[in-house]
Amino acid sequence: DFTINVELRFLFVKVLKILLRKSVNRAALGKNGVSLIVRSMNTVTTERHNLISAEMCNLVLNAVYDGKNVQHLIDVEGIRSLFRLLETFHDTIQASALGAIQGVCFVPLGRKHIRTFPQNIETLCALLQSEHRTVRARALGSIHNLSVDIQSIITILEISISIPAVVSLLRDDDPDICQTACGTLQNLSRDPHGRHIIANETDALAHLTDLLCSTSLSCQVAAIGTLLNLMLSSKSSEDERAAL
Repeated sequence: DFTINVELRFLFVKVLKILLRKSVNRAALGKNGVSLIVRSMNTVTTERHNLISAEMCNLVLNAVYDGKNVQHLIDVEGIRSLFRLLETFHDTIQASALGAIQGVCFVPLGRKHIRTFPQNIETLCALLQSEHRTVRARALGSIHNLSVDIQSIITILEISISIPAVVSLLRDDDPDICQTACGTLQNLSRDPHGRHIIANETDALAHLTDLLCSTSLSCQVAAIGTLLNLMLSSKSSEDERAAL
């Protein structure tokens, strides 16, 4: 009885997660399989089931490597369930749910669905301030994946805390987070309004300049790319205005 034997249920989910690393198994999952996963995920939110909740999210992450499963996840309101788990304030569950959300954001259909509900992006932006490194990294990774679409960029920019929250991570102790923050700002600067906010309403330029002296080569390269993008995009906008 999975409702009683927590250890057995945990092991079953762990085995299924491993099986879904194979593309043939992900493809065979189908809507019914995804629906079963989501229904199970919705029943394990108590403190006693924290490890199972996290493993269920990891299972979803493996499943969405097949784009068809993203559509199934949307159909059975699985993305809504993932965002609901972010409200638990349990670091392990949040990190695992964000891993699955980041995977969903890698797929165009997933990005379109998530940006349809701006409160989803507000939730991701708020978690950029988490004290848990993995939570910060995966929340940022989700926003970074979202920001490859101009439609998503527009929605992100409508969230007042979005750019300041990303800019704050340019000072993060983790070089990987700094690098992803640079890439996210580079994407957001594709929009003229985004460029204006980044350059004039935050201290991003100062932090990007500081990263040029970072001991991390990847951070240096990312900072250069972001600064160049800001300057070239601004010059392009000036040329466009001059031509009018």
